[in-house]
Amino acid sequence: MGHQYGAICSACQHRFSVSEGPGMRSVTLHCDRCGRMKTLAFEKLGERFWELTALGAGPYDLDGAGDAELSDRERPPREALRNHVETVAGRCRCRGTYRIDAPARCPRCRSVEHEPDPEGEFLCYD
Repeated sequence: MGHQYGAICSACQHRFSVSEGPGMRSVTLHCDRCGRMKTLAFEKLGERFWELTALGAGPYDLDGAGDAELSDRERPPREALRNHVETVAGRCRCRGTYRIDAPARCPRCRSVEHEPDPEGEFLCYD
């Protein structure tokens, strides 16, 4: 399940919102260079997406949690699924690449170091 929370940048103290993870109908990716967020609806990922999920890589398994416990049969479909989603997401305007496992970054200084904002909201989506 995807989630959104308030964060405070450890480098510049800027407060911002972070969205992470796949939801029930979409997946959120971040640019590996600037941290810009992109959300893709599963319905926009094409027939190949659904073919790969039918091979055992569920659409909610995109975040990589539990990969170490995967069998040799389960690992290739999940990797192919992630590669497909990242290919569809394409390149960011900064020339970086949208990645499922790229960390969220502070929109002000681009640092990946941040702490949860105790005054920010936390919500699960999809």
